[in-house]
Amino acid sequence: MHKLLIIGAGMATAELLKQLVSFGYEGSIEVIGEEAVSCYNRILLSSILSAEKTEDDLLLIEQDWYKKHAIKISSNEKVNAVNLESKVAFTSLGRSTDFDQLVFATGSSPYLPDIPGIHLENVSGFRNKKDLAVIMELAGQNPGASAVVIGGGLLGLEAAAGLNKYGLNVTVLNRGRWLMERQLDAMGGLVLQHYLQKQGMHFRVGSSPKTIDKGMCGKVESVTLDNGEILESDMVLVTAGIVPNIDLARQTGIPCHQGILVNGLLQTEIKDVYALGECCELDNELFGLIAPIRQQAKILAATLCDAKTAVFARQTAPVQLKISGIDVLSAGLTSLLDDVETQVLIARKKSIYRCLFIKNRHLVGYILIGDRHLSSWYDELIAEKQDVSEFRENLMFGIATHEEISDGVAYEN
Repeated sequence: MHKLLIIGAGMATAELLKQLVSFGYEGSIEVIGEEAVSCYNRILLSSILSAEKTEDDLLLIEQDWYKKHAIKISSNEKVNAVNLESKVAFTSLGRSTDFDQLVFATGSSPYLPDIPGIHLENVSGFRNKKDLAVIMELAGQNPGASAVVIGGGLLGLEAAAGLNKYGLNVTVLNRGRWLMERQLDAMGGLVLQHYLQKQGMHFRVGSSPKTIDKGMCGKVESVTLDNGEILESDMVLVTAGIVPNIDLARQTGIPCHQGILVNGLLQTEIKDVYALGECCELDNELFGLIAPIRQQAKILAATLCDAKTAVFARQTAPVQLKISGIDVLSAGLTSLLDDVETQVLIARKKSIYRCLFIKNRHLVGYILIGDRHLSSWYDELIAEKQDVSEFRENLMFGIATHEEISDGVAYEN
């Protein structure tokens, strides 16, 4: 019986294990993960910070499930080296384990900007339970303290909202021209910022940290911005992007660029060696959202089980999150090109913003802030490429009823 070894025990591995069981994988499976807890939902870390969830809500797979399916899983253990010729992996606990098939699911680490002070004691990333514990300890030691969050993207805003709810005075630094620049347009970013400011958060948009400044006790005292402004800070949270964990794969001789290079079946150039999730790269693209990683896991499981499957192809999956109580959704094309028209609705008092992107009589994308009830209909229109010209005037409000928003302003470009 052949054996599958999976290096890494994060969300991608949890999805892969479930799919392998579903496809009826016939070999033995071993998983080795560095963290104390395996296969948990790190997306919920900010919800624990804001007391909306507990640590019990994190687990994606219960321990009994591994036993039921005869899956060996090891935590607090790191794979330090892999010999592809003899198909043996060597771990931090001084043991070796063999394999016939190998999957790298090593995830990613926070990107740390190269600025003075980035390695001070009260500077932290926000990627795992260890980071969460550090942040909660710092916040608990100094209620009402000031925190600077570097990065105004998905993770940064969720983390900032959690810290704000925890009682800290939070300022978000966003190098881009508006918040969530990859998912929202300029107006959407402004509407979201306006809402979060009403919740007590502060922002410096178009600003970057120049230095993280050390105080008398050797800890963070302030952050100096590139425009010379100095922000007092007891803690700095870095959410400025991620870097795929590829060092082990590269040392093993597996071709890498930004990530571990794979094809549409998640195969590397080395026979019987695969990669998925945030550590892999396909067609010059990296993957940080859960929707494509779930798709990768299903395709890789089918590949490992010799089942017929389609190859992985990039899909523009909707981005959905709730930040400090407000829904934010973005899907499809959200850039204003020459041949793309828009419909826009703004209701500032209710913090509602809708922007629909229309091309050649078809809805091709949308941004929704503050209200998501039309998102399923929009997803259907986009997926089925329906001609919307007959009901275009009601597209913003839905076909069945014309919604009334008292302070709303709607217009079309």
